[in-house]
Amino acid sequence: MVDVAIAHEDIAIIRRLTPEETVKNGEFVVANVEGYGVTLGRYTLDFSEVTLTSFNKETSLKVPRTTVKIQGVVVGIWRNN
Repeated sequence: MVDVAIAHEDIAIIRRLTPEETVKNGEFVVANVEGYGVTLGRYTLDFSEVTLTSFNKETSLKVPRTTVKIQGVVVGIWRNN
């Protein structure tokens, strides 16, 4: 997670979404993915598929849009040292 200045043991500050809100492509989100669990990543929606790219850009998860529930957006990082 070094590419966006997130280090081990840092704390992500999350703003919970209201039911009316949607996220934009490129936002860092907390996503609950059915069959996978909860993850942080950069959100990209392409038709019926969501891609969640890790902060360090080393991994990405592509899943059907219907299997993803966005819990919130990352609004800050708390350096815990």
